[in-house]
Amino acid sequence: MFEIFRKYILQLFIGVIFDNDKIIIRSTTYKNNKTINTYERTFEEKDKALLYIKSLSKNFQIYYIGVVLNSIEQGLIPTLNESDMNNFNLDHTSFKIMPLRNSQIYINDEEFKKILEFFNGYSGVDFAYSPISILYYCIQKEFKNNQKTTCYVYKDEYCICILICKNDDILFGNFVQIKVRKDELTYEEDLSSKNTIDGFEENFDDQEKDDKNDEELTNLENDEDVKLEDIDDKTLEDKFNLLDEDGIKEDDDKANLDDFNDDMDMCREIFAKIEEFYNNSNYNSNFIEELVIFSNTHYKEDFIVDYIEGEIFLKPKIFQIDTLDLTIELMHKELDNEL
Repeated sequence: MFEIFRKYILQLFIGVIFDNDKIIIRSTTYKNNKTINTYERTFEEKDKALLYIKSLSKNFQIYYIGVVLNSIEQGLIPTLNESDMNNFNLDHTSFKIMPLRNSQIYINDEEFKKILEFFNGYSGVDFAYSPISILYYCIQKEFKNNQKTTCYVYKDEYCICILICKNDDILFGNFVQIKVRKDELTYEEDLSSKNTIDGFEENFDDQEKDDKNDEELTNLENDEDVKLEDIDDKTLEDKFNLLDEDGIKEDDDKANLDDFNDDMDMCREIFAKIEEFYNNSNYNSNFIEELVIFSNTHYKEDFIVDYIEGEIFLKPKIFQIDTLDLTIELMHKELDNEL
């Protein structure tokens, strides 16, 4: 009976991504199968992120929290037999297992529990998604029943996922934390200005917070009548106006270089994982006929297409995606038993 009336009640869906140095929260209100409003905030401090979630959810009878497990150790093996994990040098007792089609996603159990503990006292987590499962959802949306052996790639700022599939079955899967690797390379350089507390990096140079933003969050905690529509994203316009033209150009150049490096990281991972797929006896390798990239970040399409095609003779198709939109979409699908 509840399922019949649920769609007529204003509901709140909260999607959360844990990146290595920030927490991104997107919330949408939903009624009568329609999205009413969407809001997004990014936090560097754990306590403020929790306060924001609490302030949102206390105004709704029905709300759901979905988390993207972006920044913890994980991977995939193309078998549903747990004992086969030994063939991949994995100890199944150290991982939480999530079945996916004919495969298993494995996630570091200790790190996964830390994510769940983050929400203790806030009704817990309703849905938890590996980026691998989000990639597979993209595949089902765009390429269901694809008869060709295809390499699919999910690209985010902090990770790259690769699935090789045929007829919806998964032949190969991999997850790489690219941001963590970069941070390790620059750790000594940044050590003087950064400290790590409870898994969240804090830059001491950034500890002077905007008084208005702090006051807003305090009001959220104390105001029982707070409305979701009253919560506005903090504008950076005043800060941007302080930058001179040279500073803006320098930032643009750095952003372009970062994008280029990220694209090169992705290309190297694609080449390496395709080679592993062909050469590792654990995989039932077929000749890869297509390459598809789903990107949640900025990318240089012409460069990527030309470079990859020149190296492995596959011309990639590239789709721009939004991970948090897909997360909330998946939450709806699961609640409606459409998956």
